Amino acid sequence: MTNTTLIWLNRVQVERIFQIFCFNKSECDKNTINRTYIDVRNLEYAELWAHLVTRLYDSRSEPNKLTCTNDQDASVSCSEGFCQLISNDLLTFSRTCVPKGTMSNPYGIILESKTIPGKDIESSIMYTCNRPMCNSLTMANEILHLLQIRELLSPIIVTTTTSTTTTESSSADMKKQLFYIPLIFVLIIMTIFA
Repeated sequence: MTNTTLIWLNRVQVERIFQIFCFNKSECDKNTINRTYIDVRNLEYAELWAHLVTRLYDSRSEPNKLTCTNDQDASVSCSEGFCQLISNDLLTFSRTCVPKGTMSNPYGIILESKTIPGKDIESSIMYTCNRPMCNSLTMANEILHLLQIRELLSPIIVTTTTSTTTTESSSADMKKQLFYIPLIFVLIIMTIFA
């Protein structure tokens, strides 16, 4: 299933687009469709929009005084433009100032979550805003939290695998250990990239 959410900040408008791909009967049963419909109906859009606007958009802003954050966490002048944040994995972020005239209605959020059978949910976000430093990492984490508690984005889960091996070595055992070190390294690398 692909869930795309578009939230405009300069007007109260939210669009939700769902695509359900049927690979087997359980993914397309009536319960899945009903659950999705109920989730859409129960979300407090006006409340969410108000929370987002207070953090990201000001209709009375002075565009010639806007500052944004860049990828090095430095403040940059963004006269007449708007700030932007993009993340394709919710862990790394691209942040910049976008010049005026690039988009006709630039202020908003685009979320996309893909559920792939047998895999995790993949989520991405892009937002543009006009409040000072609205694309900082601190603000990004606030926005992600607001969206995650409303289940518009899946929570970020970072797993870490640690292994410890204790051995007592003798000269006869050294050859065995030299063989096991690359094998353990390969297994750790496989775990990280799997």
